[in-house]
Amino acid sequence: LKHLKINIPEDRVLAKEISLDKRDLIDLIEKREHVEPKDIIFVDDMLPHLKNVSKLGVKVALASWGFTNKENIAEAKTYMEGVIGRKI
Repeated sequence: LKHLKINIPEDRVLAKEISLDKRDLIDLIEKREHVEPKDIIFVDDMLPHLKNVSKLGVKVALASWGFTNKENIAEAKTYMEGVIGRKI
């Protein structure tokens, strides 16, 4: 994120070292921040991850960097909060 000039404190970024199941990360955020799923925006570069957590009522946005492509971006624009990051 730093190379994209997105400044998020490291302790606020949840990565695979915590859990590979993104639903676990949503649960952690709910408990740590005392929020409901509808108050969370989950950003990931993998469309299947976003589809999975969106079922929990979480808002999702596709990160255009990393493991995504133009087809994923086009699909994400149809039902997600949006696409963030660099253009591809």
